[in-house]
Amino acid sequence: MSEGGASGARLAATVLLFRDAGPGDPEVLLLRRHARSGFAASAWVFPGGAVDAADGRLDPARWSGADPGALAPVLGHDPATALALCVAAVRETFEEAGLLLARGPGGAPPDLRDPAVAGLRAALAVPGADLGGRWPRAASSWTSRP
Repeated sequence: MSEGGASGARLAATVLLFRDAGPGDPEVLLLRRHARSGFAASAWVFPGGAVDAADGRLDPARWSGADPGALAPVLGHDPATALALCVAAVRETFEEAGLLLARGPGGAPPDLRDPAVAGLRAALAVPGADLGGRWPRAASSWTSRP
């Protein structure tokens, strides 16, 4: 799911998360990259990163967030690639910030005791964790939250 070209650019997604901390006092989530990171070391960044091939394997029926068909022309990609970008945004936010932007059947937040969710959370505790190929299998019991 990466796009190359002369510049070697890859598909990537970024998430901006805001919360209302009080009247006229919104907050935005930023993460500090590790000082030894190969890219943007020590920089304050929004969660996000490159689209993995596994991001494009999520069954579209599992997605309940923004409509990939409507996003496709805005993003300049086909609906399948738009979905992969959305999945990457959710995955990267979970990997980098531990925030799972998803809901279970019936609209409830994911059950953190669910073996699929618990396994993903445990994997995040491993230095350099990358959920990549594990993501679509684990996502079978929950869907994205818009």
